[in-house]
Amino acid sequence: MTIELSQPQERPRGQDNILPLINIVFLLLIFFLMAGTLSNSPEVALQPPSTKEAENDKLPHRALYITKDGLFFSKSKEVTHSKLEVILTEMKASLDKRPFYIIADKESDATQLIEIAKLAKKIGIEKVKLLTLRGRQ
Repeated sequence: MTIELSQPQERPRGQDNILPLINIVFLLLIFFLMAGTLSNSPEVALQPPSTKEAENDKLPHRALYITKDGLFFSKSKEVTHSKLEVILTEMKASLDKRPFYIIADKESDATQLIEIAKLAKKIGIEKVKLLTLRGRQ
């Protein structure tokens, strides 16, 4: 009686090399997800104007937001014109030589920006910055 042993069938060589590639791509994906920088989300949904030379600052914690409808927001709460000076005075105390940020919608009225900048200067805020997005070059 003879026993016939079948020869093992060879697998195509391309399948052996794909598993390590999948592992490397998966590890790179995890690395970039963990190493990426997280930024704060804005308090109010705005579309800031874009410039060629915007700074790479992170979104500031204390800022005054201006919507395209002309509404003011600070700490996710609406600020009326009458309370604007009080809010700016509170912000001045917490700025500690850092700039005061205005984040305005690109469709907002520019005269409001000028009024706020004048009011901030009157209160004694030294640096006022308008936050913009870096435009594509």
